[in-house]
Amino acid sequence: SGLTGLLLRTLKEYLGDDEKVILQSFSTVPAPISSDIVIEPYNAALGLQDLHEYCHQSYLFDNQALSNLCQRRLDLEAPLMRKLNNIVAFCMSGITTPLRFPGPANCDLGKMHTNLVPFQGLHFLITGVAPLQTDTKKKYQGPSVKDMAQSMMMRDNCTLSVDPINPGNLQLEPPIHPSRFLAAWAAWRGRFA
Repeated sequence: SGLTGLLLRTLKEYLGDDEKVILQSFSTVPAPISSDIVIEPYNAALGLQDLHEYCHQSYLFDNQALSNLCQRRLDLEAPLMRKLNNIVAFCMSGITTPLRFPGPANCDLGKMHTNLVPFQGLHFLITGVAPLQTDTKKKYQGPSVKDMAQSMMMRDNCTLSVDPINPGNLQLEPPIHPSRFLAAWAAWRGRFA
């Protein structure tokens, strides 16, 4: 948390408050139910403060949600950190696709920021991954546009332990924290049926 905060602060001071500069961050936050290290919540609180102050778009991930995603969608009982990192890299690649490849739906970070962040303080974003399937399922089941649009918004495909469609229920075990979609953006590649 300290090094990231220092880097973000230095970048913000170096680049200034120019409207053309958009700082994105891809951060792992602690899961709501499990924490491996005693000081993890403390580090997260310090790190989130820096993300709030110095970033324009913060994409959040937690290892528990990524593990659940691997168990449900990729049929892995105990996913390795390499698989979790691959999902994060897949999300980063999808988000930055319009910056790297020209196309009819080409956009830049400024347009993404305008459409995804309605208020300055609300720039903590959730990522949904679709389609995420095992190799054997890919052979027999091709995703349609409708299936991908629906699965993008599902709780099971979120990389953070929230349910954006459900208003929340803290009495459940594990609790569902209240969250809402304020905006959505999809980056799709390839051919669709």
